[in-house]
Amino acid sequence: VVRLTAGGAIEMLWNAPYSFTAEGLSATGEIEGHRVRCLSAELQRQAHTGYTLPPNHVQDMDLLAGL
Repeated sequence: VVRLTAGGAIEMLWNAPYSFTAEGLSATGEIEGHRVRCLSAELQRQAHTGYTLPPNHVQDMDLLAGL
């Protein structure tokens, strides 16, 4: 969860070893033909670090590496 501050900065509402950026939050993807907003590939990679990934997350990271 994030919020936009009055000054226009993105504030994360939890502690993490990375920061969200406007660029990282402005990516788009497609699900069943519908364009959707999503995290950038780089921000996804950062968000999946620092913990043991469950099998479905490992698969997601493998797919992301192939892009």
